[in-house]
Amino acid sequence: MASGGRSDGPEVRTEIVYETTATAAARATSITLPAPTAGASRPAHSYDYSSSSAQTTVKVKASPTTEFTSTVTYARDAGGGLAVGGTDADGVALPTAAYDAGDRLLSSTDAAGRRSTVAYDADAVRAQPSGRATDTYGPAPAACFGTDNRPNGTCTSASTTPAHSATTYDTNPAGGGAVTGLAATYWANRDLSAGAANHDLAAGAATMVPAPLPGGLVANNWSARYTGEVTLATTGTYSFAIVLTGQARLFIDDRPVVEAWADHPSAATVTGTFANALVGRHRIRLDYATHPSAPAQLALRWAHRSGDRHADDASAASCVHHDGARPGQVPQGHHRGHPRDRGRPGPPVRLRRHRAGHPLLPGRGLDLHRL
Repeated sequence: MASGGRSDGPEVRTEIVYETTATAAARATSITLPAPTAGASRPAHSYDYSSSSAQTTVKVKASPTTEFTSTVTYARDAGGGLAVGGTDADGVALPTAAYDAGDRLLSSTDAAGRRSTVAYDADAVRAQPSGRATDTYGPAPAACFGTDNRPNGTCTSASTTPAHSATTYDTNPAGGGAVTGLAATYWANRDLSAGAANHDLAAGAATMVPAPLPGGLVANNWSARYTGEVTLATTGTYSFAIVLTGQARLFIDDRPVVEAWADHPSAATVTGTFANALVGRHRIRLDYATHPSAPAQLALRWAHRSGDRHADDASAASCVHHDGARPGQVPQGHHRGHPRDRGRPGPPVRLRRHRAGHPLLPGRGLDLHRL
């Protein structure tokens, strides 16, 4: 690459050199920048990679005869966690940081042994970590923390008790209760384009069409995106069905599951399957666009398969609250969350399946959460 204003030549180029060994190809060994002015030294960084340990040495060239050297050490454990440390250009130890398999910071410990830690929101049961930090602790002596990065109760004096900061999500600041509903974004067109016309809360999967329509929308000329999480309680194949007029498509973990993005002028049912390998929460997204001449209709149904046989009758799907439901009782369904807080899932709402004429069975169903 050559900069403008001076004749082409090495002094006006950014040059990157890579390793060429068979075992470590494509790693940069040096980056040399253009000289800031004609005749000046070219700033440069060089990188040395240890063959016997996970360590990188970074050298910053301050002048033709002066370099500042720092090191970075790193190691992955069997579970995918990452530990990072090293020394700066003055030889002072850098904080040692620990990251989880999703490369989210778990703890940082400085050279004096003071540790700060971060806890996240129920991600042990999520297919994709949300990244929502719910608690931070410290700094405090490292001995004050357990293996879960939370205080272990051994430090109780005013000088050693770890400071604590907690963050809650999806709550009503006025009353403190949960905000209920799926996060729904609406557009005043049929292609989910331009600025959103409205944000609202959708009631559940049995019927996704709002009544009345949110402000800014006109019948037969709107589109919507509903986002949340679905808790899949068992592994295996799940069948999903969209009952609709207009167009719709369903994604789970950002993978297409049901594709119905073609105009359906009358009610139709379009199906797809999802092979679940993880018991827990999975991202779900449902896009919808009305038909220009048919009343809007949208419902989401599902069933878990056992071999070639459907284990449940998805046609009798209902949306019920996950707390306090008794066999034969169908409380009002709801989801928790704030419609403008996209990408942040809230507490659960259970969607339970039941066969026609039979009561609901506790613990057999899908949990949807607002994203």
